[in-house]
Amino acid sequence: MPASFINDPEHWRQRAAQMRALAEEVQDDQAKKTMLRIAKDYDRLAVRAEQRAKGLTPAASWSDRPIRAIPVE
Repeated sequence: MPASFINDPEHWRQRAAQMRALAEEVQDDQAKKTMLRIAKDYDRLAVRAEQRAKGLTPAASWSDRPIRAIPVE
């Protein structure tokens, strides 16, 4: 896959749609919630790609977002 996909908003929107479709098939509520959060993050990446294409800086809400640790089992 070429590196240009990073700046392609449609790529990220497709990934979000795929993740939402997979989440619909999952029975585990926690897994579904996680997958939907990932889909939302893909949507945010699409917005950032659009902003880069327009020469804008990323939205502060993305960069200021706190990082959550994911427990390792």
